[in-house]
Order: sequence, then C-alpha cells, then structure tokens
Amino acid sequence: MLSVLSRNDIQRIHSASLDILEDVGVMLDHEEVLRGLEKAGARVDYEKKTARIPEFLLKETLRKAPSRVSFLARDPKHDLRIGGGEHVYFTNGFGAVYVLDLEKAERRVATVADAKNFTLLSDALESVDYIIAHCIPQDVPGTLADRYLAFTMLTNTTKHCSL
Repeated sequence: MLSVLSRNDIQRIHSASLDILEDVGVMLDHEEVLRGLEKAGARVDYEKKTARIPEFLLKETLRKAPSRVSFLARDPKHDLRIGGGEHVYFTNGFGAVYVLDLEKAERRVATVADAKNFTLLSDALESVDYIIAHCIPQDVPGTLADRYLAFTMLTNTTKHCSL
C-alpha cells in the first residue's frame, strides 16, 4: 500500500476539511441539489448558492456509500477496482488549453487532434491505468468541447476514461 502522509497528517487534513465544509461551505449553482442538501440537514444560503454541510451529514452519507466501486473500461482487462487499498492507479495530466507544437517549437491552443494524440499516447503507456482529458480543445465551441472530448477518448482507447 502506498503511504505518503502520516496518520497525524491525514487527521489534520480531515479535521480541516470538516471545518471548511461546516463553516465555509461549498458553492453549488444547482437549486435542486441545494434543496436536497437543506432537506438532509445542511444550512443553505440560496442567494449565495452555498451549502454548509455538518459533520453528521457527511458521516451519514459516507456510511451509506459502498466501500468498493468498479470503474469499467471498454476492455475488461483495464477495469479498475477502487477501495480496500490493494491498488494504486495512475493517470495522465489534465486540462491543458495550450500545447507545445513540436514542429514549430511554439505554444498554441489545444485542438481535437491534440486530444486524440494524447489519448492514443496514454492508451499506449502501460503506466497509465485510466485516461482523463489531457487537453481541452479550443477549436470547437466551448459548450460542445466535452462532447468532442468524450467521442475522441472513447474511440481511441479501451481503458477507462473520464472528463
């Protein structure tokens, strides 16, 4: 099992996160979600679109969550089993809007073709277990970029992928 932080470090981070969730809250621009959180016991400010989530609500939600989940890939040999601490998985980088053009040796905006090439590269690398959108194409309308990415990733890898 990979261990980077001490138990004390983990506890300090956990305590701080509980304080932030309860005292500061999270911003959610989704009224239905805010209503659900309020119904469950969170303090909601609809004007600021924030929900302050008390510790009891977080614990209750975590208690209901499964201890293990599977992330399925198009090829079952790339399925991921999350939980239990038996495995550590690695992914590629995420979210670049610029790339280095190797032919011109200069920075330029990322394109769908770049997303395809990064997906193919990540697919070929044994050290990459699942693939996330390495770059966000700027040559398509921003409101459609996620759809272009999903299509590009799903057609160029059999590993699990997500945006």
